[in-house]
Amino acid sequence: FHHELVRQVLYDELDANRRRLYHRQIGQALEALYVDDLEALAGELAEHYERARLWEKAISYKLRAGRHTQGVYAYGEAAQLFKQALKLFEKLRRSWSLSQRSMRLQLLSAYSSELVFPTVSDLKPVLDEMQAYSSVMLTLAQELSDDVKRCEAYVQQARVELARGRREAAQNALQQAFSLSQALSQPALATSLEQLGRLYRQMGEYGRAIAAHRRAEEIGLLADDFGVQAKARAGIAVIQLFLGQLAEAQQNMERADALVQASGNRRLRAAVLNNLGVILRELGDHERARASYEQARQLMVEVRDQRGEGIVLINLGTLATDQGRYDEALDYFERVLSWLHLPGLKGLEIEAFSEKGRAHLGRGELELALEASSHAICILESEGDFSTEAERFYFTHSRILQAQRRSDEAYIYLQKAYERLCRIADQIPDEALRRSFLENVSINRQILAAWQAAQVPGRETSDSAGR
Repeated sequence: FHHELVRQVLYDELDANRRRLYHRQIGQALEALYVDDLEALAGELAEHYERARLWEKAISYKLRAGRHTQGVYAYGEAAQLFKQALKLFEKLRRSWSLSQRSMRLQLLSAYSSELVFPTVSDLKPVLDEMQAYSSVMLTLAQELSDDVKRCEAYVQQARVELARGRREAAQNALQQAFSLSQALSQPALATSLEQLGRLYRQMGEYGRAIAAHRRAEEIGLLADDFGVQAKARAGIAVIQLFLGQLAEAQQNMERADALVQASGNRRLRAAVLNNLGVILRELGDHERARASYEQARQLMVEVRDQRGEGIVLINLGTLATDQGRYDEALDYFERVLSWLHLPGLKGLEIEAFSEKGRAHLGRGELELALEASSHAICILESEGDFSTEAERFYFTHSRILQAQRRSDEAYIYLQKAYERLCRIADQIPDEALRRSFLENVSINRQILAAWQAAQVPGRETSDSAGR
């Protein structure tokens, strides 16, 4: 048609039955003509079958289209497709067939995943919805005797409970997932075990976190899957980094890099290289850290993962601030902050603003430093102090306030940083590991040194801060 209005007028003149017939015939023709390229056409096919009122086929193609867009890191578009498909289930009869129940379970799994809602910031607005969906997932998985999806449903429940601040409920859900995982060996289980490891780490249960990653690695070895093995090794290395076991962390991350190169997964290699950069920065090897970050960034650009690129840019900015390259650091942070409206990027806001404040502090721009850091603290406290690095952000805010000679306020945030650090340390039962955590991680050393320097006779401290 030479003009869209001509097409629309002709389309509107068709009666409803003929429209449905034509959409069905177009869908069938596309399936026949492009049988080897249906994934790329899934969105178009879904639209035709939805207009043809063939609901099950429309749902199936929306699921496929969502997975395809996830594969190219278009998470917002994928989320919309999954949500539309779930809405279409209302068009089907309530007595769903076995295949329809299985498809609904797959949809719920895809929509509820960490790929769509990667952080607490992303989960917060939809917590009630996610809680309901995880319950439906569990029911469907039990009906279908799908223990892998049962395990996944328990992990999703734990994420929601943890985001609500209900630690005991989260622990119960994780225990259910971990118990199920011990009897299973399907490669599909590895994703749930990786999430399990991350959630256990967030809760301070480091032994269980490492056990979950080691179980995932076993499954990867059985399946000869280098990607699964690489993710597991990287997960263990991140825990070791957190605990200050820097040499072990470097060794495991470099092993993960070798495995992921064998797998050919560029997105996963980018994540591994980014984490290797974090370890090298902590070890003081800034040049190698920068090279690792730059390589990770290039791969994120190549695979068009903007959220992954944002994470790397923050790390490049943090390193630049460490080295006194403040203008360069601010450029990195501003770029990330300009992306916050994009799906999956909101979770980077706290760190980007906090590190922006630190860069302004380095330049002596105290008002700008306080503005940026205050924004980070406001978000952090509104989310219930959930961030795994809250002590770092509190400490940065304290330093900025101290630079402005607002000593009483600075002390309040230093105390928050110190008390949170102590709470984390108290969760580490092994004395050697606890000492490693406090002494080998640079930010932890800085917080302890600042706290000790701030203690003066007559100043009141809380019980936890007085140790």
